[in-house]
Amino acid sequence: MGRYWNKRTLTVTGVSLACIVLLWLLGFGFGHETRLSRLTGATLFGSDVYLGTWFIFMMIVPIGFGIPYLVVRFGFHEPIQAYGFSLGDAKLGAVAVLALVPLYIFAPLASAYIGTERYYTYLTNPQFLKPLHVAIHLVSYVGFAFGFEFLFRGFVLFGLHRGMGETSAAKCVAVLASAILSALCLIGLPWVFPVSAFLGALLAGYANFRLRSFFYFAFIHWNLGVWSDVWEIIKLNIAHGRMW
Repeated sequence: MGRYWNKRTLTVTGVSLACIVLLWLLGFGFGHETRLSRLTGATLFGSDVYLGTWFIFMMIVPIGFGIPYLVVRFGFHEPIQAYGFSLGDAKLGAVAVLALVPLYIFAPLASAYIGTERYYTYLTNPQFLKPLHVAIHLVSYVGFAFGFEFLFRGFVLFGLHRGMGETSAAKCVAVLASAILSALCLIGLPWVFPVSAFLGALLAGYANFRLRSFFYFAFIHWNLGVWSDVWEIIKLNIAHGRMW
């Protein structure tokens, strides 16, 4: 393992950890989503929790994408395309997105069963549950899926692999490290999220190497988040005897 530790791998690991800590400091997880509301006295869609959640959706783009981009472009002097920022194998990517439709529609039923609305309290807020507000939420989640996936399944995955060498063992280590770091980022949220992030990263890591892109699994990640909330909202509406 000693040969895997070099300037590049240490930089990639250190930058990713710094991004995780920065997200935590901005109120990601551990019940800190209400921090922004307490500081400003504002809410979004009638929810103090959602204001902080939406803020993270926006901030993960400059943090999860922007900071690694600067490292790749001006630190490593490499094209961002080498880190999965391309369509890669578009035909195989389209097949993967279509083949996994049952997975990313029905797997999020687990979060509805567990009851993540106890953490994301805005999912029970009538003001948030207005169709327009839910639609804005689903569009906003694109930013989170994009920034999260580039950080862990673009920058970390391809960066570590490039630093450790083009070998099968290096690929395995890069996938495992990507999975661990992505799960670590979600510590402080309901347990289903870090667990699913770790397990999903194992599949996504190897697939991204084959696809040469993180775009397809960013789309799948977005769908997983969307359907998780949709199933929760449907469950809550039924429980309260109402539907849109």
